[in-house]
Amino acid sequence: NVFVNSFYLLTGKPGAGKTYETSKIIEHLKETIGEDVLILTPTGKAPLRLTENIKRYTSLINIEAKTIDKYIFEKRFGWCYDDWEGTLKINEDDKLTVENLIVDESSMIDLNKLCILFSIIKFTDKYPKRIILVGDENQLPPIGFGKPFQDIIQHIQNFEDLLESH
Repeated sequence: NVFVNSFYLLTGKPGAGKTYETSKIIEHLKETIGEDVLILTPTGKAPLRLTENIKRYTSLINIEAKTIDKYIFEKRFGWCYDDWEGTLKINEDDKLTVENLIVDESSMIDLNKLCILFSIIKFTDKYPKRIILVGDENQLPPIGFGKPFQDIIQHIQNFEDLLESH
């Protein structure tokens, strides 16, 4: 269902195979379907580890995961951190088109950072095609305000029709 749904959670305990599955999803999106994939993580060491594992588990060599902060600053949205007042005013024309977004270690993302990330992305009928959040809900919660990954999981668990049936 990950290739059918526009929003997907990939969860599991340490060693469950999340990184392997994430690598195979990225490989399928890039090599089989021919789509771009933006791979982000919340912390500094995670992009290096994830990039190495993707290269180990797939045939992809020109792939790089980045921290959310690095991506936001590279795309010149660093001012969002300074101007944060709960609502970001970003012109639609300035927002970024992202075909597929995969965020690893999602349990560590606080509400502020997730809001900034989603605020700079242009949401249309076509894009993003998929947002895939990967993480362990039992991991340490974010340091900042809120715990959106855990809240999304809790919401889905409260509504059985949102759960996969197999």
